[in-house]
Amino acid sequence: MEFDRETPTAPTPEPRPVSAWLWLLGFLAYASISIGALLVGGEPSVWKATFYGALNAFPELAAGPLTLRWLDRRLRRPGPIGPAITGVAFLFVAWCVVASRFAALVTAGRPLLEVPRGMGVAVLMWRGAMALLVFAVLAALAAARLRASQAQAAALRAERAERLRASAELSALRSHLSPHFVLNVLHSLIGLTTREPERAADCLERLGAILRYGLALHAEGRDLVTLGEELEMTKQYLDIERMRLGDRLRVEWQVEDAALSARVPPFSLQPLVENAIRHAVAPRAGGGRLRIAIERDLTGVRFSVEDDGAPTGSPLGEGGLGHHLLAERLHWLFGDRARFSTRALEPAGFRAAVAIAHSEHPEDIEDDE
Repeated sequence: MEFDRETPTAPTPEPRPVSAWLWLLGFLAYASISIGALLVGGEPSVWKATFYGALNAFPELAAGPLTLRWLDRRLRRPGPIGPAITGVAFLFVAWCVVASRFAALVTAGRPLLEVPRGMGVAVLMWRGAMALLVFAVLAALAAARLRASQAQAAALRAERAERLRASAELSALRSHLSPHFVLNVLHSLIGLTTREPERAADCLERLGAILRYGLALHAEGRDLVTLGEELEMTKQYLDIERMRLGDRLRVEWQVEDAALSARVPPFSLQPLVENAIRHAVAPRAGGGRLRIAIERDLTGVRFSVEDDGAPTGSPLGEGGLGHHLLAERLHWLFGDRARFSTRALEPAGFRAAVAIAHSEHPEDIEDDE
């Protein structure tokens, strides 16, 4: 199944830049190691030790902010990171060693190719090891900032989902079981009560089942139901609409049983069906056809509702508050694992679809058994 237009989802927020004061404190702490090493190594002048120690640490101060920014962005991108991290680590170490040696030779007034006493291979290796240690600290800091951003995003989603729970579910009852829909049902029941009382009673029972479903969700505070539960409620809704529309409403099903255990937001399939009926079936004298597909593959679960209604370019078939609410709930419950898309079909018709990718944690998408 292809999705042509996705509802945008917010990525993990970028971490805040490290303040200049923190960089300065880090630089001073790192420079103090070089200063101490020079003093222990026999440098008699504290001022010279301080000058050369600060000069030795300057390459890390210069390259550190750019390196941390690159690490922040690279860790947020998909794909293997080992080769890229290794390459940047090599460049970082090479820059620090070459820049510190260049600065030392220039300030000492010596040619660049001359190796002064005390600047042998052992010193260069020590310098490279210190630069590598600084890079490791920057990488750990970037990883910690990423985890903090992800935790912040998860906390925001959880908070927003909690706020949306009552309003979204009650709004679902108000919009998806709107007064217009209830009035249509009751109007149809008026004639049925005398002509076909058994059919009228059956319709009332199905309407009651839908109302109980919504009230139970609200009472239990459930944000997710199985797709099987959502499908059964949607079938109850379709049975009521068939009573109203008769043979004008035709439905084709493509349901994979393996997908029915997946967990989805309540009132996620039914509003897609209601929107298709309201815009593509009810307005036409000849009615219309719906195709409801529920699928599952290695990536996750998908469900869609497709109609054969208004020609391409017609305003009919566009979603409204129901689509907007569903897209928002999907985002705050699943983040970037969920996609909601709509598509106008050729030469006529409209498709609305939801895709929810598998989580690394099975309990996020499956019911515990």
